Amino acid sequence: MLNILKKHLHPPKWVTTDENAENVIQSLSEVFLHALAKEAASDKLSASEGADIETLQRNVNVLAVQVQDFWTQDVPLWRFYPLMVSKSRIGKSFGTMNSLAVDPKYEMFENFTTSSNAFLSLTTAVAVPDTKLSRALILESRYLLNLWMTSPPEKERVDTGRLSYQCVSFRVLNSYVSTEGKQTCEKAIADDYTELYTGGLTMKVRQLRQLAVQQNYQHAASKQNAKQNKAGSFLRNIFVSFSAGSMKSTAHLPQHHVPSSQTEFYRKNVCESRTNPSSHIHNFIHWCIPSARYATRMHPLQSCKIVTDVEFFRALRKRYIESGNCYQFFSFKRPAALRFVEVRMLMVPLRTIHTTKLTSTLLKFRLYHQQLVDIQRTGDIPPESRKDEYEYLPMPAEIIPPIGPNLLMHFFMNPEEAVSHSVLLQNIPKRKNDKLEPCPTAGSSTGWGIDIVTCVDEFKLFGVACSGTLASVVFGIAWAIFMHDL
Repeated sequence: MLNILKKHLHPPKWVTTDENAENVIQSLSEVFLHALAKEAASDKLSASEGADIETLQRNVNVLAVQVQDFWTQDVPLWRFYPLMVSKSRIGKSFGTMNSLAVDPKYEMFENFTTSSNAFLSLTTAVAVPDTKLSRALILESRYLLNLWMTSPPEKERVDTGRLSYQCVSFRVLNSYVSTEGKQTCEKAIADDYTELYTGGLTMKVRQLRQLAVQQNYQHAASKQNAKQNKAGSFLRNIFVSFSAGSMKSTAHLPQHHVPSSQTEFYRKNVCESRTNPSSHIHNFIHWCIPSARYATRMHPLQSCKIVTDVEFFRALRKRYIESGNCYQFFSFKRPAALRFVEVRMLMVPLRTIHTTKLTSTLLKFRLYHQQLVDIQRTGDIPPESRKDEYEYLPMPAEIIPPIGPNLLMHFFMNPEEAVSHSVLLQNIPKRKNDKLEPCPTAGSSTGWGIDIVTCVDEFKLFGVACSGTLASVVFGIAWAIFMHDL
């Protein structure tokens, strides 16, 4: 257990600044192990692993002392922030594999621990800024944390197949943290899922917990870095004001960041040929966007450079904005939902050709690449039989849809709130080798992607109505004044 906490839980800064840190760590360890034991019993963990947790409960003071010693050892300041969870914590269940051989029993226990509600609660408490809580508030929040962990929230009940996710929520400590310390987004997002295999909804709940853990860490890191950048900017301004005019700098203070080896590999080896001819070179995400009243076009999104959730949602939003014409600002449509769809790409037939052979060939090429698609089914992803063409994790899918449309839509509208790890991205179907093209013989091809649904923008309509009403009132008053018609 100590190794798991060392690997996946970075030390908070308050362990060196709060005089009550030792007691807090002791109490949080007790609460964490108590909640973990309850989850182990409900998830029917093996008897030996359950016994190990009970042994830890009886010796919780030993674990707390070891954690305290590890967190308070001499380490540089950057060790505390950013509070980023290790990528390996996502676990084998969601597609990330460790290169080193690991005992399957230990790996299973590690995955269970780091995807548990108890671990999510622990990281939520640890990520709270030390400057916002006094000793009394930390003790009170620990008491509430105990209540929350022993009484799981409504979102953990998966009988109906409807899961709710609260975006970046410090739910336990909200009433004790000042407005400045709160996260602006605490929107509750609910989606309906259909379980294809037993345990699929349970795995989805764990993934949502992991997403919340990543967001908690990322939020704490961004707040700390913002404070450092603000102080650094103030000092730089003083230095620049007294330096020569040629010394102009807008760079921020250097921040420590250790990118993962997997991220570095993709960054440096994007779209390069492999020595193995069987391995594919490109990945494409089929992004279907309405282009006219009854037409939908596919905008292939090359995903070679996209390795994190935040990059994925930023790329989606950027491509959607770029797909609009010059009159998009005046449109009364807005994005309403994102959904997984099965599409059929059509080859646009030529009507009349009164040109030479060369011109005809060019004309065919232009029509061929209009990327018109027809939505066949919604809420669908490639079956396991198409694994040579598409890839996603887990395959076969355990639930449908792999990501709820409301959760997709939330991050599409707010890409900056997505995490800088591949948590949801690995669930997105990606086409291997090349983008979808219509078959020249059959005239169409079937593929899978993401479709965006639009609806009427009520805010724009309301604005236009208010503007029209105001203009009418102004015109009426002006008419009455100049025409003396009072």
